[in-house]
Amino acid sequence: MTGHPARSDALDVVVIGAGQAGLVMGYHLAQRGLSFLIVDAGAEIGDAWRSRWDSLRLFTPAQFDNLPGMPFPAPRDTYPGKDDVAVLLGWVGGDTAFLAEQIASGDS
Repeated sequence: MTGHPARSDALDVVVIGAGQAGLVMGYHLAQRGLSFLIVDAGAEIGDAWRSRWDSLRLFTPAQFDNLPGMPFPAPRDTYPGKDDVAVLLGWVGGDTAFLAEQIASGDS
């Protein structure tokens, strides 16, 4: 189907995947005032990380693992594990008030 949607409540963008990239995309779309929906195959945001090997760790230190407007909540020079990432993504993805506050303040 091509053309413009006839409904006034149509979305500007649908983001596939609620991982880091999808949440960052949502952050920037919101900053630009676009309407969007983020969808993911997992039952909860961060499920892709929860289902990984228990030994999985990020390969960059926590101070470089930030999301826009939010530093990674782990000590500098530590390497967060898979569950740390899953919790952070779930918290950020579900905390629309936090994201709105960051967008309004211009933090990124």
